[in-house]
Amino acid sequence: MWDNPTSIVFGVRHKKRFGFLDNAGEILDTVIELQEAGELPFPQGVMFEEIGWQKLSAQMKDNRGTVSVEFNPDGLVLTVDPTRSRLTRESAKRLLLALARQVLPMTGGDDRVERVGTVESYRFDHDASGDAAVAAITNLAPLGNAADVAIRLSFRSATEEGLVRRDVQDWRNTIIQVWNRPNEVAEPDLNHLHVGIDYQSYFVPARQYAPNLVEEHHRRFMERLEMLQSGRLAGLAGDQVAR
Repeated sequence: MWDNPTSIVFGVRHKKRFGFLDNAGEILDTVIELQEAGELPFPQGVMFEEIGWQKLSAQMKDNRGTVSVEFNPDGLVLTVDPTRSRLTRESAKRLLLALARQVLPMTGGDDRVERVGTVESYRFDHDASGDAAVAAITNLAPLGNAADVAIRLSFRSATEEGLVRRDVQDWRNTIIQVWNRPNEVAEPDLNHLHVGIDYQSYFVPARQYAPNLVEEHHRRFMERLEMLQSGRLAGLAGDQVAR
């Protein structure tokens, strides 16, 4: 069940550069040219066809909203519905790399990358979603039927380089969110449990962009996914919990 995320988000963030606004049109033209040249790893039938603006961001997406990319003064964020778009994790990563290679020099942030991040979201079927969450990730004794669930856990750790080099303070952050109600107004969904795993690599000081920043981040993200999904979080999907 963990093999089918409902969404995958990749992002590269850099120090704000408002010169992006002067180049936004050229950035969109460049992406269209890459697409027409077949240099973007899209499955058959998927391509950027719609362009929109929201405050300081430019967005491109396909006509079904299954793949979108946002460009702004902070960098770029790619969002994929892997089932509907037929983009895998690997192909989504390759799409981000293809876009970043061309776009980051144009946003003016390729020499000051501060963060690379990945978020995957999942939805699992349960007869009692609240009880499933409580049983999987807490040691609370039964207090009745668990209805609303909204759990957020954040774990920060220094990188190996950040531990040994005085001038480097790189760190990683893992955020786990579990919920069965999208907001305070909505009723809890007792038949579905939502899980988000957000993994961020921070660079202090900021770095020159290179594909290996994304590749190394993705490798560690996959290691973290395997560890989480085969351990205590396995119960969130209804799988056997590894002890």
